[in-house]
Amino acid sequence: DSARPIHAALALAVLVIFSGLAVAGAWTAMPQPDEAAYANPGYNFSYNGFFGLTVFHLPEYMPLSYGKHVAVAPPGYFFLTALWYRAVGFGLLQVRLLSLLFALVALISWRTIIRYLLNSATAALIVMTLVSVDYYFLLAASHCRPEMVCIGFGTAAMAVYLALRGRSPVWAFF
Repeated sequence: DSARPIHAALALAVLVIFSGLAVAGAWTAMPQPDEAAYANPGYNFSYNGFFGLTVFHLPEYMPLSYGKHVAVAPPGYFFLTALWYRAVGFGLLQVRLLSLLFALVALISWRTIIRYLLNSATAALIVMTLVSVDYYFLLAASHCRPEMVCIGFGTAAMAVYLALRGRSPVWAFF
């Protein structure tokens, strides 16, 4: 297919432009209190050995036990952030870049999903582009929150299923 290199170049351009916008947002957005709440348990696990939420001291708002272990969200995100901090260090930009990484996974996954469902590289590129310019998608990619990790894993799972179902239904189901 002669249009394949053009589609690949355009997809790469979309990813690069999206990454630039997301990094600019991550660099300039004011820190939000919930970002601290989502970043803190992973930090504590990575550097102190326990999953506690120690950044807030609000006894009338949160149980004191949250200082030792967190029950505000499933622990998968906190494990992932702990690994991420060990790999790249801890800081606001670093934790926001984890969201950007999973946003890129989601964009590539959406391209794959549409390609397999519609058998059209052009439609896949259009959908990927539209998702990349969605304000809320870009906002989520620029902040430390677990939503983008969930979107990245979820869309990647759908893309892998669609890619494998024709070749090996058992592996696709797995």
